[in-house]
Amino acid sequence: MSTKRAKLEQREKRIIAAARTVFLKHGFNKAKMSQIADAAALAEGTLYLYYKNKNAIVKAVVVDHWRQITDEAQDALSKTKDSFAQLQALADYHLTMMVKHWRVIELGYVLYYSRSDDAGENAGVDFKRTYAALFDRIIERGQDKGHFTNELSLPFLRDLFYGTLEYAARTLVLHNKPEDIDTNVAQLMAVLRPHLSENVPTDTGDDKAVLKRLERAVRKLERLH
Repeated sequence: MSTKRAKLEQREKRIIAAARTVFLKHGFNKAKMSQIADAAALAEGTLYLYYKNKNAIVKAVVVDHWRQITDEAQDALSKTKDSFAQLQALADYHLTMMVKHWRVIELGYVLYYSRSDDAGENAGVDFKRTYAALFDRIIERGQDKGHFTNELSLPFLRDLFYGTLEYAARTLVLHNKPEDIDTNVAQLMAVLRPHLSENVPTDTGDDKAVLKRLERAVRKLERLH
């Protein structure tokens, strides 16, 4: 890598770190480009050479966050080869991460609801697609090994998994109860395990009936908060 390119990348990292600090302190709406430039020790005009507005910078901050946590989650999953243990490890990592970094997660909603071209057509989902695919890999490998049933819809399971954990994170942050992370993860696994296991028969062979039971279980989880 050339010295010039290395310097540019270091400056971009400095801008992203500064922007993250400013956004967390002031919020997206109140944060100013001048504040980000000051925090990055740059002239405001120089900042605009890298990012033309706040939407472009917040996208860089959010993308950087999801890239980092994807690497961290992969490390957490590498500690075990057991399918159920990996699924629980991902659930534990994901909920812990969301509670710890909830305000950064909220910045992602700025992209999701933004209509600015600077955010990109699919900016609200593309930046975490690689992370979300970690769940798919666990399920697909578990199915290949015969640990998980092939009967349930992968998109439905993914939505159930991440949606339940996101709802739980919001509730834990709202009520300031990070100590309940383990309880929430255990409850989610208790819901998933009997319906994922290849060796545990369901009460009926009707897929729709299984999905309805899962949906009822999620609603029970939500009422616990």
